[in-house]
Amino acid sequence: MVTACAVIRNEGPFLQEWVAWHRHMGVTRFVLYDNESVDGGGALPLGPDVIVRPASGLRTQLGVYRDCLDTVEAGVEWVVFLDLDEFLYDPAGRTLAEVLPPREARHDGQPVTRVWVPWRMFGWTPHSRHPAGGVLRNYLWRVPDDSPLHAYATGGKSLVRVGARTRAFLNPHHMETSGLTWTDSGLLVNHYWARGVDDIDRKVARPRADNAGRRKRGEFDRIAPDQTTVYDPRLRDLAQRAGLYDKEMRDAV
Repeated sequence: MVTACAVIRNEGPFLQEWVAWHRHMGVTRFVLYDNESVDGGGALPLGPDVIVRPASGLRTQLGVYRDCLDTVEAGVEWVVFLDLDEFLYDPAGRTLAEVLPPREARHDGQPVTRVWVPWRMFGWTPHSRHPAGGVLRNYLWRVPDDSPLHAYATGGKSLVRVGARTRAFLNPHHMETSGLTWTDSGLLVNHYWARGVDDIDRKVARPRADNAGRRKRGEFDRIAPDQTTVYDPRLRDLAQRAGLYDKEMRDAV
């Protein structure tokens, strides 16, 4: 069993699609920490597998991650830490159950206690405002693989095995665990960093979840249309082949 943990703040328009995709990937429980949303997203009928908890104030993200890992229900083996603009997937179409190593697996003689997943950064091309039809259908252009935005030091997210001794949450991307970190699982995270230019306005206006600062508009120049030169519809195509747009995503898009 896999739990997905995320902090949400005024993410109502994106919640149903995000939950539907990760449910398809094999996530069995969602724990969402609502950081003072005013758009009603935390009250949406997302299903009995979605738990919403309050998270007030600034610098909430790392504390939330620790709380989520410490309070998972019995039977959960992995917790994946994501944001609502991040979608975890396998380009080969495998689910998490098919990818994640069993508890008895060893690499270099050690148990795998963390899976680090690199991301690919997507921009807003060609939308100035978030259109109807959902995130996966509309944002198909990203920066090249050799972009500095994909650097290992920051560019990715983690799955942590429940019960592993987690020594420290270093930042939202990296944790120290008691065993081996697996870095070549084949999984990817599509990071839709700006879901329309209006999404940039929202991100600049609100506090960050990981510190008390705010983003600067110039940060997003790195995913402007002249930088997002790679057409990458892989995740959209997987969602379409899975029939999600004809089933549980239809109300979200």
